[in-house]
Amino acid sequence: MPTSIIQSRPGKIHMLMPDDGAVPGTLIAWKDGGPGGATGAADFRKPMPITITGIGFNQAVNIQFMPTLKKLVYVYAFGDKMGLIRLSGLAFDNNCDGGESGWGTRALFDYYQENRAVRDGQVVRISIAGEVITGFLKGMDISLSSVEFKTMGFVMHIATLPRKGRISPSAAASAPAPAPAQATAGWSGI
Repeated sequence: MPTSIIQSRPGKIHMLMPDDGAVPGTLIAWKDGGPGGATGAADFRKPMPITITGIGFNQAVNIQFMPTLKKLVYVYAFGDKMGLIRLSGLAFDNNCDGGESGWGTRALFDYYQENRAVRDGQVVRISIAGEVITGFLKGMDISLSSVEFKTMGFVMHIATLPRKGRISPSAAASAPAPAPAQATAGWSGI
């Protein structure tokens, strides 16, 4: 999605998009059951007055180490933690045709309100290099990026499921707490 900021008209943007909207790193939010059963998918493939400038991805395991006085280290593995994706970009004030001021920021507010996790356990899927990652939109930061070009910077925070995670968004709130994990290994070390 090549984008050019027109220097003679600060804050104005022109977007060139392919007909299918297919671009690497697509962010899609499905409603009511996901692909195939979706009844109102909202996604970033539709023209929006934003440019995605960065993505950060974090994953980790739930693990505890217990060193002993006898130079042993016990390792307790409890599975994977939820990950975090930080999707950052710029929201433009207006399009090339003029129009109403604040267009990009309002589009971000609307996207967040429609797709945040507390709205019926809304699922967000992100495709990175062909890998689809499922998560929940849990927060968004918006700040002034450039007064001259009338752009706002944003960061969306998406909590992701472990790769093999199979948590149903609608059942997540009512599911019983899992049984405590047991120690899986005791390793000796120096």
